[in-house]
Amino acid sequence: MNEQKKYYTVLPAPVRYNKDLKPIEKIFYSEIASLCNEKGYCTLSNQYFADLYNVHKATISQYLASLQKTGFIISEIDKINGNQRKIYLSTF
Repeated sequence: MNEQKKYYTVLPAPVRYNKDLKPIEKIFYSEIASLCNEKGYCTLSNQYFADLYNVHKATISQYLASLQKTGFIISEIDKINGNQRKIYLSTF
């Protein structure tokens, strides 16, 4: 049995009231924010999130693109560590 993490997150007002984001994208932002608490960034794959939210990986890509376009997250590829993606929260 997979044990679910017991953490919570706060959804900042700029994200919560953003009219360009879908409600699920706001929830997805919260998921990323909570995962960033440990290291300051999130490295989980699109497949992880797709399985978590029961959607296709392409849908996760759309969520990420929307959050990047609105400036709420920054995604970088860490070429030194095997092209690992790191997702950071933007400061606003």
